[in-house]
Amino acid sequence: MTSPTFGSDISDINNSNNPEASWQPKSKQLPIWVRRCGAWTTEVSLVVLSGIVPVCLGHLGNIGTKSVPLNPVVATTTEVIANTLGIPLRNRYQKVTPLANLFWSIALFAPVTIVGWQLFLLARTGQTLPKRWFEIRVVTALGTSPGLRKTLVREGFGKWGLPIGIAYLVWYLTGAFPSLAILLGLSGLALLGDIYFVRFNKLRRTGHDRLGNTFVVDTRSGQLDSNPFNFIDFQTQASSAAIVTTHKKSEGFHLWPWMRKNPGMTLLMITALGMVSILGTIFGTHVYVQNQANWREFKQQDNDMFLALVNKLSLTSAKPQQRRVAVLALGSTKDPRAIPLLVDLLGQENEPSILDGIQQSLVSAGPTVIPELRHLNQALKNDLDSLR
Repeated sequence: MTSPTFGSDISDINNSNNPEASWQPKSKQLPIWVRRCGAWTTEVSLVVLSGIVPVCLGHLGNIGTKSVPLNPVVATTTEVIANTLGIPLRNRYQKVTPLANLFWSIALFAPVTIVGWQLFLLARTGQTLPKRWFEIRVVTALGTSPGLRKTLVREGFGKWGLPIGIAYLVWYLTGAFPSLAILLGLSGLALLGDIYFVRFNKLRRTGHDRLGNTFVVDTRSGQLDSNPFNFIDFQTQASSAAIVTTHKKSEGFHLWPWMRKNPGMTLLMITALGMVSILGTIFGTHVYVQNQANWREFKQQDNDMFLALVNKLSLTSAKPQQRRVAVLALGSTKDPRAIPLLVDLLGQENEPSILDGIQQSLVSAGPTVIPELRHLNQALKNDLDSLR
């Protein structure tokens, strides 16, 4: 079977025919697609951690005298993100401590800086720092660095913009909004769909590589990425004069010997997995705490509204029209205490307009009021029997 390599493999062919060079040991490496996943995980982890860590430090530092207003840029960005993802937003114009303001400002600008630096390195050298660690490189068909335009098309549109945009539209238009779990699932499927393009491409390129007209190669040998799915044994063809084919003997891969020969890469991968695990734990905990806080806040608001309506009904000085409005408002709430209260009020009220409002509220509640009405009928029957 043939495997595509770039022009640098020509020297490898010559060396393979040289008996003096054949004795040199060659360290086994992970497949390129595995290293691509490792580099991608590291890149994303660096960006996410640069935002999550300052946010957590800001929460820890937001204890004490809150004397300064929240940074307007941070407040506006938070509001935009909350509206986009359907997250309940607390007081936008809150006051915070100076230390929290500093950390939250860093949390906003640090990810942007890291993303910009990675794009610059990728455009100029074809390698971000994680790609350099994993010994892979992004090149054009001529073997050169992709440049700014191809990098923006590949990364901004092909890898992230198009898949995440499609996932968001599906999430928003199908009624799954605002469930963030469904959005994360759809985003993961969209990113996997971009990777799945390698099955239908003879040069084994992902969707964003095809859009950017780029290739991912091994920095040592210049070998192209391999197909991780292995559904079809495609006959690889050259796309330009810069790509040639050579016969290479495939070597089996064993994890433990590779880890012993590459301790640095092993440590890096373990560190990356640990970072992702810690990040997931921190993010999950933060989301859970935030959801619980929002639930308690909404519960308190519902309770305050219920008590205010009950107080309005209990005021004898209130006008019948005002009490009728309170009755209708109680019927529209989802508070389980509203139905028993309205049923009890039905047996005590004499004002026709209020009775009409109670009836409308009970009818709008549906069959759930039937048990309470039965209890009221039984109580009235017992009262009549006691008068006989």
